[in-house]
Amino acid sequence: MGFELNLNSFLQQTIKFINDEASSVHGALRVGSIYTSESGEWRVGGFEVLSSMKDDEAIIYVCIDVMRCIYMLFI
Repeated sequence: MGFELNLNSFLQQTIKFINDEASSVHGALRVGSIYTSESGEWRVGGFEVLSSMKDDEAIIYVCIDVMRCIYMLFI
C-alpha cells in the first residue's frame, strides 16, 4: 500500500506542477514515462510533446485538431 500511495502522490504533485505552475500539458504520460532514479526517487520522462497551454500552435493542440479532422472523415 505504501508503494501505491507514494507513486500516486508523486504523480499528483508532478501533474499539478506541469499543469498549474508551468501552464503546460505533458502529452505523453504513460507507464513507460515513469521510472525511478538510481537513488530510488520517482522521475517522469517522455516530454517530447510537452506543450504550453498558452501556445495556440502547441504540438498537442495541433495533433488533437488533426485527429478530430481524421475522425470526422470516417463518421
